Amino acid sequence: MKKTDVVYHYYNNQGWASQSKTGLTLDEKINVNNNKSCRLYNTKTRNRVLNQLNKLKGPKKNLLDVASGPLHIQEFLHYSKFFVERHCVDFSKIALKEAKHNLAKFGQKKSFFYNIDFLKSKFKANSFDSAISLHTLYHVDIDEQKNFVKKLIKYVRPGGLVIIVYSNPFSLQSVLTAPIFLWNCFKLLIKDILIKLSVYKYKKNELYFKRKTIFWWNYFKGLGEVKIIPERTFTGSFEKKIIPDNNFGKSVYKLLFFLENYSFWRFFSTYYIVIIKKKN
Repeated sequence: MKKTDVVYHYYNNQGWASQSKTGLTLDEKINVNNNKSCRLYNTKTRNRVLNQLNKLKGPKKNLLDVASGPLHIQEFLHYSKFFVERHCVDFSKIALKEAKHNLAKFGQKKSFFYNIDFLKSKFKANSFDSAISLHTLYHVDIDEQKNFVKKLIKYVRPGGLVIIVYSNPFSLQSVLTAPIFLWNCFKLLIKDILIKLSVYKYKKNELYFKRKTIFWWNYFKGLGEVKIIPERTFTGSFEKKIIPDNNFGKSVYKLLFFLENYSFWRFFSTYYIVIIKKKN
């Protein structure tokens, strides 16, 4: 099974499938922290993308949302509230069906949906005012990630924004879990060798996940102004293990959010936001 096939299979058959007991999707159940103590923190961190979109100068006609998912989280719907149109791209029919329902319920009058692989898309250059792609790029073949970003930049108009939420391989969480991190790195190295030797193949339930370093983004400075800010210090699954769901936990989240307001914290954050303003 190819790397991209693994991601395709997961989100078409498991990731966006609703769990009967909880009503959550499998992806949300695994990766999202819904504890009461972090609800405000969740909203405030997710609104960081909205805050950046609000800084867009000029017209706000259309927003391109690549790998939109089902848009089942309220804050995600708000990203297009100042845009006339939202264009959602995803290779999961389940996700697009839910996204269409949720956007209509939210009141987004003009929504368009494309059940395609973004790398094979053929939108016109300079045809969108902004583009977002959240928690997606690190699931794209690492050899194709540069092309993915270049395509996003190509599709937005001069002065438009490309906003990407990406994962940091050398975050504070990686340090705190160093023994596990080093062991996982060793396993990935061995796995890559075996894959190249055609001894090992990706399994259906094994989601592809590879990241560049934060300095890799310097490559795109020739195409626009690049800014990187923190998004979230830890993953939701890690938070559930180390931060208690009580008043003390709320204080911890307040501290994390305070630290995340400083740009230097991007080096410590598990997730950060890349904002590329396309050259005029």
